[in-house]
Amino acid sequence: MNNKFNVTRLNMLISLSILLVLIILGYSFYIIAGDIISTIISILVPFIMGGLLAYLLNPLCDFINEKFKINRGLSAILSLVLTVSIIVTFIMVFVPILTAQIISFKQSLPNVVNESKEWILGLKIINNDKVMALMVENFESITSKIVETIQSNNIIQRVINSILGTLSSIVGILINLFFIPLSAIYIMTDYYKFKEIFIKKLSVNRKEEIIKLLDDIDDVVRIYLRGLSLSALFVGLASGLGFKILGIEYAFMLGIFCGVFNVIPYIGPYIGMIPALLMALSKGPMVLLGVIIVVLIVQQIEGNIVTPKIQGKGLGIHPLFILISVTIFGSFFGVFSMIIAIPATAILKILYIYFSNKIKKRCMMSDNKLEGDEK
Repeated sequence: MNNKFNVTRLNMLISLSILLVLIILGYSFYIIAGDIISTIISILVPFIMGGLLAYLLNPLCDFINEKFKINRGLSAILSLVLTVSIIVTFIMVFVPILTAQIISFKQSLPNVVNESKEWILGLKIINNDKVMALMVENFESITSKIVETIQSNNIIQRVINSILGTLSSIVGILINLFFIPLSAIYIMTDYYKFKEIFIKKLSVNRKEEIIKLLDDIDDVVRIYLRGLSLSALFVGLASGLGFKILGIEYAFMLGIFCGVFNVIPYIGPYIGMIPALLMALSKGPMVLLGVIIVVLIVQQIEGNIVTPKIQGKGLGIHPLFILISVTIFGSFFGVFSMIIAIPATAILKILYIYFSNKIKKRCMMSDNKLEGDEK
């Protein structure tokens, strides 16, 4: 029995040691050949992005191919053209409206802050003038920072920088704009051929388990992306409608703000409601209360009805691990990286289960072999 236990522990220790050595060797190689790796990655970026685009558009390509009996190549082109057309139409129709509302909102923001300050002073909750003066001073300090952030375009600039950070020049952008859709079309056209070639290269003994592993990862990514996009759309539309009913100006812009920041777990909804609260402050306590109620109702519907309906049983991750992963991603890679924290954690969980099961199987085989030798 002791021998069996020792062999199990030894196998697990060897597996963990090998994993640790591989991590150290990989990190050491990256330090030594960092520039070469960066150059290779920059070259491969258009093709990786094309692969990601093909992965996202492949269901649409399948639908066009099966529904209209069109060959894969033409279906891939139509999928890309249709998607680009929708995005361009959205930009042409809604972006000018949104831009006009943002400019008007920025111009009216100082007046909103002053009206909000007068409203707070008019409450006379506290009789002590010094305490009231301190409250007003703190309010002015906080609101001035918010106004400065919004009016300096820091938020927009950060979003633009994060999107264009990997592109070094206009030439690089043009190259990406050419190669990304082109590679996406080629990959979508031969999507299932590539998949078949990959499956054939797999070991016969491990083929089924690797296919199941990749299918599990695919399910997680698709469920998360579908839930994320539809939830953000619902929050944006519902919040905008609620703000419009309350008679708040720039309801459309404020609703979009809520929808966009809703994709950031935990803190996103609270960041998204800040501009709406600022606008409501100038309207009085009832409108302020109304905004808070609208946001709470929308979040409750989104969290308890919309997201569970879209994602089914969800990604199977404990809320504590989601919180930890979101915190880690936000600390190391910035606020917007928190969006990928949940699917990344789900994929790591799948990989952990896969490799832990393999280690357990090896340990059981070693134990059975040891028992056979003892007999």
